[in-house]
Amino acid sequence: MAGQFSAAWFDISAFDAFIVASIALSIAVVPVALTKSAQPAPIAFVRFQPLKLYRTSPTAIVAVILDGFAVGALFSLLPLYATRTGMEAPYIPFFSGALMLGGLLLQYPLGRLSDKMDRRYMLILGAVGTIAVSLFLSLSTIANPLILIAMIVLLGSLIQPLYAIAAAHAYDYGAADEMVETAAGILLAYGVGSIFGPLIASIAMERFGPSALFVVIAIVLFIMVVFLIIRVLPRDTLT
Repeated sequence: MAGQFSAAWFDISAFDAFIVASIALSIAVVPVALTKSAQPAPIAFVRFQPLKLYRTSPTAIVAVILDGFAVGALFSLLPLYATRTGMEAPYIPFFSGALMLGGLLLQYPLGRLSDKMDRRYMLILGAVGTIAVSLFLSLSTIANPLILIAMIVLLGSLIQPLYAIAAAHAYDYGAADEMVETAAGILLAYGVGSIFGPLIASIAMERFGPSALFVVIAIVLFIMVVFLIIRVLPRDTLT
């Protein structure tokens, strides 16, 4: 998040920000390299089996793909949205940082709440909230950058925790000796979604204008809600 904000503090045409980032990364490696803890044992060889993962938890695999699609589009294209809507340059980096800040604020409370109830209901709640904020942003004529950044914080607080909740749902049903395989599959599924999100959303923005970014997000999360409701209705237990 600080890295996103730093773009407002440095001259983006210079190399200074990259030097500072390199120094910060190098310093972060030092305490890990000097630790006296024993090296963990190598993990067993695991295979990515998407069909098996889908059979184990359809909700998780579909949710992370769609969430990856939406979040990937937002992280990639929010600066472009801000530029296309005439935002002043110093405010633009705060859009991506605000999305991260939102995730930081509600990640833990929503995660804890999902431990106490059916995680699918939490996914539905977060997705519906994301749809509402996205539609508001797509239809709004608000030009005040601070209000828009606050709305992005709210958007991030709703959409960012969805990955963790969906992953936890998959772990609920994965075998204890398959946790690494489950985690790898969930992460790869999320990555697949994040590849296509920026591509499709950018085409929509080019054709229909910058606000189309939030329309695409709303449509994708609506598909998630429909799928989750279908999964919830026929049964009382988590699947």
